[in-house]
Amino acid sequence: MTVDFAEIMRGRANDDPDGAALVWPDRRVSFADLIDAAENAAAWLSRHGVASGSVVGVAIDDEANHLLISLALLWLGAPQVNLPAHEPPQNQRAIAATTRADTAIVAGARDVPDGLAPLAPPFERLWRGRAQSASTPFRVEDDAIFRSTSGSTGIPKVFGVAAGRLSSVAERQRRDPKQEGVLRTVSIQYDSTRLYRILSVLAGRTALFLDRLTPDSISALSRAERISEIHMGTQRLEGLVRLPWPSPLPPEVGILVGGSRVPGALRKATRAITDNLWVSYATSEVGYISMATPDQHEAYPEGVGDPTESVEVRLVDADGNPVAPGEVGEALVYKPFSPQAYLGAPDPSTNFVGEWFKPRDLLSRPEGGPLIYHGRSDDVMMMNGIKVFPSAIEDTLSALPDVAEAVAYPIRSRVHGDIPVAAVVLRPDAADDDPRRLLAHCTRALGVLGPRKIFVLDRIPRTSTGKPIRRELPG
Repeated sequence: MTVDFAEIMRGRANDDPDGAALVWPDRRVSFADLIDAAENAAAWLSRHGVASGSVVGVAIDDEANHLLISLALLWLGAPQVNLPAHEPPQNQRAIAATTRADTAIVAGARDVPDGLAPLAPPFERLWRGRAQSASTPFRVEDDAIFRSTSGSTGIPKVFGVAAGRLSSVAERQRRDPKQEGVLRTVSIQYDSTRLYRILSVLAGRTALFLDRLTPDSISALSRAERISEIHMGTQRLEGLVRLPWPSPLPPEVGILVGGSRVPGALRKATRAITDNLWVSYATSEVGYISMATPDQHEAYPEGVGDPTESVEVRLVDADGNPVAPGEVGEALVYKPFSPQAYLGAPDPSTNFVGEWFKPRDLLSRPEGGPLIYHGRSDDVMMMNGIKVFPSAIEDTLSALPDVAEAVAYPIRSRVHGDIPVAAVVLRPDAADDDPRRLLAHCTRALGVLGPRKIFVLDRIPRTSTGKPIRRELPG
């Protein structure tokens, strides 16, 4: 069985040659023009030594050119890996070494790790020239794309995305009406967006772009184009709901948010913009796991929905036994075509158990209800033998009108184990900045499970994907 990405792309161009593949407020690229340019790029890369089996790094900031090269590498059957500008040089070197990349496609003044042969395509000519034939089928058992994730460690972990997974997910997107006209607010420099952009083309869907995300720019784009969903991270949504909106989003436009926890207070605040909010639970390794629908937020303000199509989730205790309904357990996730090991990892058993992926997340599922996210298993605090969940502290603080952000974490104690504390960022218009009152509120709400101290900060240190860096918080 083979997956011929060139054939898939040609099919999309033939299905709707004049249809919009890429749309900005001031320009659009049709499927015919995009696929012609991808074929040009594949031919150019082939003439410069890139062949099926070559592992190629992509170091391009521009959204359209980055996507063009990604499609061309799929066309050639050359596995690819992103070398994002936001990763420090040592991480880029680690990613390139782990995947055994030998070439880097560059644009502008981007540096690439030593040992990679840089290639700088003539992008303007590739976009405008006549299509030149270049096609190689890709075997389904091979990895088409390599992705990296640093999780909470900061050390890149690399895994492959099988060609079969790309084609099957693209086909599901092709059948899903919500995937037509999706605005992603995160740069293609991030692997999740990069993969989504590629899948949009393979599915024959329109990808929308905005340089600045404001109520006015979103409203203008929604008037000009059909927007079905806006995808963003939790931090972007928090900033967006604070802005003045002259009117809510059109009812047919939904917001899908993920990447980190979405507190119930934020879900409630989003109603000023839209009632059509979807909250995803996903990992880099397996993609979407579950999705909370708009009708679930009120009853389950921390819910992450039911498992999506073809996904199975088990919740187990420390001995690997299933937990009872409503009890918190560690998640095991099965999804077809998911990776079963990290590249170069000496011991894959820490995150992979056979065909199951272990994201080290804690969830529960009440009888008849959706999955509820309780945080990472390695973030749970143990104080005097009592489990303290950071999510409970963070939810309690985030529900206060003066609190913009909240993160709970431990201070280590030889006697008591983990002493829970919290860091908060207050809203600019906060009426009270006394952390003692915040602390008293938590004590009333949580009792012994509340924090023992609260730090008021100007900002919470976060990773590039918005996850808090607890090791950099005061203690």
